[in-house]
Amino acid sequence: MFGGGAGIVALKRLDDALRDGATVHAVILASAINNDGAAKVGFAAPSVAGQAKVVRAAHRRAGVHPSTIGYVEAHGTGTELGDPVEVAALTEAFRAGTDERGFCALGSGKGHVGHLDAAAGIAGLIRTVMALRARELPPTLHYQAPNPALELSASPFFVSDEPRPWEPRAGVRRAGVSSFGVGGTNAHVVLQEAPDTPAPAPSGEWQALVLSARPPEALEQAAERRTCARTRSRRWRTWRGSWRRAGGRWSTAAWWSAAHTRKAPRSWTPPPRPRARRTARRPWHSVFPVRGRSTPGWAAGCTTRSPSTGQRWTAAPRSSSRCWG
Repeated sequence: MFGGGAGIVALKRLDDALRDGATVHAVILASAINNDGAAKVGFAAPSVAGQAKVVRAAHRRAGVHPSTIGYVEAHGTGTELGDPVEVAALTEAFRAGTDERGFCALGSGKGHVGHLDAAAGIAGLIRTVMALRARELPPTLHYQAPNPALELSASPFFVSDEPRPWEPRAGVRRAGVSSFGVGGTNAHVVLQEAPDTPAPAPSGEWQALVLSARPPEALEQAAERRTCARTRSRRWRTWRGSWRRAGGRWSTAAWWSAAHTRKAPRSWTPPPRPRARRTARRPWHSVFPVRGRSTPGWAAGCTTRSPSTGQRWTAAPRSSSRCWG
């Protein structure tokens, strides 16, 4: 069945992404594209030679051995002619590097969403990236038995018919994604799982915890809940709190020290609130919403100082995306 769709992915050089601390879902090792031209029987007919050539080219550019690829997201239209040609081309491309049989899973998302025409390739790419993230081979919907013309028993492939753990080959999980267009344009991409990245280091010895609520009693309850939640899982450290009122909203800034070894008390009593003073409103705007909303001006005058560095922290203006710092 034909359908329509669109897909968007954010691409970034791996070195830049790791340097910037971005979340990497998968790595595109290489891609290749070609066109069958006159080397086929008709305009809409697929070509084994053209498809095999583009897969081999992607492998060469990626510098990977076919035996290290554990999954191929096929174009897989389910047609009587197209699927046998595609499996034959994949087998020819893989046989250039290995004679092993039945080690690489084969699947297609078209049984789930139909043929999305120009968006079929991006749909297959996103599906494979999600499988790499989950480290699980995705199933092929409605699959019961293979087409005998595929000759899978003599190929490196088996159809992924159910979700199963994705075991790495040669210590890494890699996949290929194919997309073929009417008119002979062939594309293939080689993907690899994202590299393991170390957990981010703490930003400092002291961490700021900002609470805000209206009325003051709600703020006291929020502080109590937050304190109790912390003390259940780790040793509680020193609190330094101060109350501010602006725009009819009470707020408090508290500092939590990761270096302190003393256990926290079971409850935390906020410092006494000073009497509210009438002050001129300033153009502050909070990015810490309360019940899904934030009120302009509530953080006016809220300033504090880091106990470890002495740095002065204050509410940020509307034009900034940060509230503290």
